[in-house]
Amino acid sequence: MLIPIVIGYVSPLIIYDGMRHFLWSIPYFCIIPGLTIYFLIKNFSSLKSKLSLIPLLILIAYFLFSFFSVTPYQYTYLNLFNGNIESRYQKFENDYWGVSIKELVKNIKFNKNKPINIAVCGAHPRVFKHLIKKGYTNLIPTKPQLADYIIMTNRTSLVSGNLTIESTNESVKLMNCFDKFKGEDIFSVKRNGLSLSIFRKKTNISNW
Repeated sequence: MLIPIVIGYVSPLIIYDGMRHFLWSIPYFCIIPGLTIYFLIKNFSSLKSKLSLIPLLILIAYFLFSFFSVTPYQYTYLNLFNGNIESRYQKFENDYWGVSIKELVKNIKFNKNKPINIAVCGAHPRVFKHLIKKGYTNLIPTKPQLADYIIMTNRTSLVSGNLTIESTNESVKLMNCFDKFKGEDIFSVKRNGLSLSIFRKKTNISNW
């Protein structure tokens, strides 16, 4: 269990996107629970095994509920016990692959005749190709600062400072796309009460 922590501490590489660089360690974390379940089943006649299986079954039921409630975004980190729903998006880059953008684009509807300045934040610009396929040829891709509408995930971006490890004591301030660009949410993709991606009509820009 200490191996990923040690690697993260001594590695000169920047670790990003949560656990994606340590997915190889998951089987090792499953060995002890797997052996425990096997032991309890083999010794089911014991009172201790029966009493131990009760909380285990409750946790399995919770896991299954959580697994199906976030479908098809099981890779996202949406733990129900992770504080208030309103502030969870500030703790993790939930949809760091931007998979929910596809569902978001399906539900986007606006005027096809009026030129619209639109931008993306935390997602790949190829999303514009999908919008054009829907008939939105009036879109004008632009920078987020100049856009009227923004398609975004809660990816983190550098606001000020220097990310270089060898830098001086200059402070680093980070801000995600949801906080960076304020406005009215036209449509959002949500799971467990948390927004994974948002189509927003921008009203102003926060300090960055």
